[in-house]
Amino acid sequence: METNNFLLKNAAGTRADWKEVGYEHYLKVYAELKLEEAASRCALPLEGGKLRIRFMGEEYGITHPEFSMTALEGAREASLPERMLVLRYLCEGKWMPAAGKTLSYREVPWGETYFANFDGRCLKRLARMYGASPEAFCAYFENAAFAVKLEKKTGWRFEFMTGLHFEFIIWEGDDEFPTQAQILFDDNIPAAFSAEDLAVAGDCALSRIKTAMSSAQR
Repeated sequence: METNNFLLKNAAGTRADWKEVGYEHYLKVYAELKLEEAASRCALPLEGGKLRIRFMGEEYGITHPEFSMTALEGAREASLPERMLVLRYLCEGKWMPAAGKTLSYREVPWGETYFANFDGRCLKRLARMYGASPEAFCAYFENAAFAVKLEKKTGWRFEFMTGLHFEFIIWEGDDEFPTQAQILFDDNIPAAFSAEDLAVAGDCALSRIKTAMSSAQR
């Protein structure tokens, strides 16, 4: 089985590594869910006994009680970290209407504790990706129907998953200072993801962008 090193929670609610809890644990939790309850809690459409979810602008169908995340309408296959993130959201997360504010990672519960991981895994990676190829990075978002350019700054607001929005913001470097980046989240994000999951989410978003940029440059 593929593994990843991001943190999960075990049945007692304490932190545990992926290898300790495992994908299979959440498959069992998911199988015992009532699909209608999960659809309502996460505000996802339920069609023909399957949930539909958008992930970085692409559509997926999700089966129950056996979990599968099937690409629809030409979407790329979801990676294991992406599937695990969606699975955990369906098992433990909740969609709530956003109140119109944005939060930095430090402002989400436990964000200060895990900030060093998020900084290296997401913020610095975002800055490096933009700095290495700003034209390709901008072109990705210009062609992304699920994103809008932020006014008066180099940045974009986009729907990461159905009803859950992120903002990527860039401060371009010069001879004196390197490129820097910030990631903001709508204020409904803490109900959907833990701080640990947000680091995974940011990593997944960046991996999708990198793959699309590489494909466009071939």
